[in-house]
Amino acid sequence: MSAGVYNVICEQGASFRLDLTYTNDDGSPIHLAGFSAQMDIRRSHTTNSRLISQLSTDNGRIQTPTPETGEILLAIPSEDTSELPTGEFFYDLFVWQNIPDGEGGFYKESRKVIEGKFVVRAGVTVL
Repeated sequence: MSAGVYNVICEQGASFRLDLTYTNDDGSPIHLAGFSAQMDIRRSHTTNSRLISQLSTDNGRIQTPTPETGEILLAIPSEDTSELPTGEFFYDLFVWQNIPDGEGGFYKESRKVIEGKFVVRAGVTVL
């Protein structure tokens, strides 16, 4: 299954929130219990380009409130969006889980969920 493409607009200085539902090709939800997630926002498509921001289950900016429904919540608080540079960037979102390898270790099973442009628009009002 290939990743979806969705272009995001984030308003500088405003709270950012995006709710997604991760589904199979037939529309049934992918159960996300036990999965971790990470989304990098970068200046260009390459992994060595400047990291603009990172959302993850580790830093609390990605949550799966009801894992059995495939729901993924992305959030950046307003105090952090006010620090983002304006412009057009690129992002992708991965989910993964550690699977036992049968030899006492684990391997990472990962899937790209979505990708696209991440546009930060300048704010004028200062709260």
